[in-house]
Amino acid sequence: MVSMVSALCCIFHGGPALATLGTVCAIIFSWRGCTLAVHLRPDEDFQSRVVIQKVSQAYSSSEHHERRLQDASTCEEVHAAPYAPMKIGYEMVDVDAVAPHLVELVNETVMARAVAYWSSVLQVRQAQKPLKMDRLGTGCFKYGFDTDWRCSGMQTPTCGSLVVPDKYLRARRACQEVCGPRCTGSCVQGDSCACDVAEWLVQQDSYCCFLTPQAGCPSDCSLANATQVGNGTGGGFVCEGMCVDAPEGEGAVGEDLHVFVKIEDSVECQASDTLLAYAISCGVDQCDRPVFGAINFCPTQLSTSPDELGGIISTAVHELAHVLVFSNEHFRNFRNSDGTPVIPRDTAEPRLYQDEVRYSCNENAYAWNVTSGNRRYVDLSPDILDSFSERGYNCQCPIGTPTLNPGCFYPAGPPFLQVPSCVVRMKTPTVLREVRDFFDCPTLGGAELENQEGNGCSIISSHWEQRVFASELMAPASSEHLIDTYVSRVSLAVFQDSGWYNANLSAADPLVRNVHWGYKQGCNFATAKCVDGGTPVSRHFCSSQSDTSCSLDRRSVLGCDVQLSDSVPAVYQYTPENGLGRSAEADYCPHYTVRYVNRVCSSNESTTVPYSNVNFMKEVFSAESRCFLSTLHQDVPADNGGIFVAQPDDFVNERPVCYKVMCDAGGQSYQLQVADGTSVRSVGSCSSDGQKLTLAGAGGTITCASPSEVCADLSPRHVLGDEWRNMQGASDTTVSTTSATTISATSTSASSTTHSGATRTVTSTTTGTSSKTSASTTTGSATTSTALALEPGELAAAGRPVGAIAAVLITSAVTCM
Repeated sequence: MVSMVSALCCIFHGGPALATLGTVCAIIFSWRGCTLAVHLRPDEDFQSRVVIQKVSQAYSSSEHHERRLQDASTCEEVHAAPYAPMKIGYEMVDVDAVAPHLVELVNETVMARAVAYWSSVLQVRQAQKPLKMDRLGTGCFKYGFDTDWRCSGMQTPTCGSLVVPDKYLRARRACQEVCGPRCTGSCVQGDSCACDVAEWLVQQDSYCCFLTPQAGCPSDCSLANATQVGNGTGGGFVCEGMCVDAPEGEGAVGEDLHVFVKIEDSVECQASDTLLAYAISCGVDQCDRPVFGAINFCPTQLSTSPDELGGIISTAVHELAHVLVFSNEHFRNFRNSDGTPVIPRDTAEPRLYQDEVRYSCNENAYAWNVTSGNRRYVDLSPDILDSFSERGYNCQCPIGTPTLNPGCFYPAGPPFLQVPSCVVRMKTPTVLREVRDFFDCPTLGGAELENQEGNGCSIISSHWEQRVFASELMAPASSEHLIDTYVSRVSLAVFQDSGWYNANLSAADPLVRNVHWGYKQGCNFATAKCVDGGTPVSRHFCSSQSDTSCSLDRRSVLGCDVQLSDSVPAVYQYTPENGLGRSAEADYCPHYTVRYVNRVCSSNESTTVPYSNVNFMKEVFSAESRCFLSTLHQDVPADNGGIFVAQPDDFVNERPVCYKVMCDAGGQSYQLQVADGTSVRSVGSCSSDGQKLTLAGAGGTITCASPSEVCADLSPRHVLGDEWRNMQGASDTTVSTTSATTISATSTSASSTTHSGATRTVTSTTTGTSSKTSASTTTGSATTSTALALEPGELAAAGRPVGAIAAVLITSAVTCM
């Protein structure tokens, strides 16, 4: 059977192949030979390139860890201890050449708040002594009776690109000369010596175990100057010479996690225009809980602007989550409540996993099941995650099956699309409960993980799926123009299910349906195509370039980001015209992410629609204004005595417009106010979603949004550090107190403004007699009033030609590792 498998490997070398876990077959598949390429992003590969050191820590006051760790607490003993509040420490390193204001920003605000947040959310079983890492030995070996490795040299470990300071390292001895017992006669047992230490000390040189100078052994090696190791028949004596002793470091005192923080324009930073920060874990304890990590901030992306501060703090909270638990390198290490591993370990070497496979993968090719592979894979199904066949995906990866198919690692498809094969969901108990509640879908199989990390080489992702979790803390990219980053109970549930932490799920940010992406959107949103046959599954998505909508926070108007393609894979066939969005992480779903800078409800610089110089729809731009769908329209008197007539055909379909709101106490309803000349007037009170308001003397209606969407305080609490606890029980509503707003002029005489584009002219002509024009009377000379109309899909800024359209694609998305 082995020879047959080997033959199959030769046949399929360089082309599509099948492999079964546990066979001796190495699968090598060349993408370059197929003229396909993978688009790599350095931040996604960073953790996979870092060796995580496993070092036993002291979880009881009687443990000693100067050199030999045989007395370290077992994981069962560690997990039997009570939880206590987690203590996270951090320090800035190698920042002497960094601008002081950036160091101050990261040190005193960004990291301080991020650390305070997680420290207030998580509990752990606390180590009883300072955290330390091991110096790395070289040329190491271990005698059968010994309790630790003996090495001829040593190296200082690294944490990413950082050399770990001596302060955090354990003592280590390195000896270029080492020798142990030799034996004859009755002391020989199999291939080794079985020496009775007590008897050896009694019989001295006449005993059947002896020490004699030999190659690599100190010239003065004898029983008198040898070191005793152990007792009885399980011990022995060892001679060492030409030794160097590195001292014991102080360690991270009183901490459960220590993080090194850098601000460096690293290779990873230079390779990306959007990368703000990335993080790695570099040390775990005997139960695999991370105890050392590092975060690097890209200096060119840091900003001291108050408007950017919340996003930077959210990024630091995100990166710390990667260090603590949210990584495919950590998922495999999850523990049961009793400390036993969820994924079975190798009985001979507990640091390895049963059925673990090594593989290599880069932009040119992948090689599966090769001992020299730079990546490791362990099937985490069915206890931690599973794959699902939906939306046209048919998983080709070894999830729940020992078979790997070539479609698992996805090269880029024509002309640029990445086409993964799997829908993967985390399904641990707390995550499953919380994600079903999050989407309001009682049958959902778990929380979906991102399947397009960008490199094509990852089988399991370290982020939530962008399509359904956009703007959630652990989504791969954040965009503040959708909604401020929020922490959901789903992410906190991962900490709880890891077995390492007791997480306070009430520390999640308060969420509002239809505001926070995906929240309470139902099963179809979570499992179906975002757009099917041109029909979006929710108001989050769109299908046409002419589509516009209110932003999720109802503070601005957004346009649909959709591009037409000649052909697309079946999984991306969203519209009859093959319309696609730009984000691979969001499965190229068309959604509202084009921001119109002249359609911001809070800005007095914004312009009205459908005409920029006449406010037919009675919009109000103010700090208290929000966006609503409306067909409301009314004729507008002109400054020179004429009338701008609102043509009903222009207002058949609802469009997003801005009106002022005044929330009632408690936020259960709100007054909606529209423009009335240079002031405002109330249209009525909104108390439910979908309620229609009308205005006497005007045509059309305004569609109310739920009061929770309009009046809730949407400020994320996780950016406040541990101050989120002071917000619990506080009102989540914001009540507007301003009763009048001065709005900018939106009507101009046709004779004073020149516009390019199509125009509609309404003329009122009088010759000395009274003439009624659209419910208004004007007496005097002939007057012409002109309102600017735009081509379909266009918006223009007041006073600017249509060619200077103020619509921009949101480019401030921040990519996080």
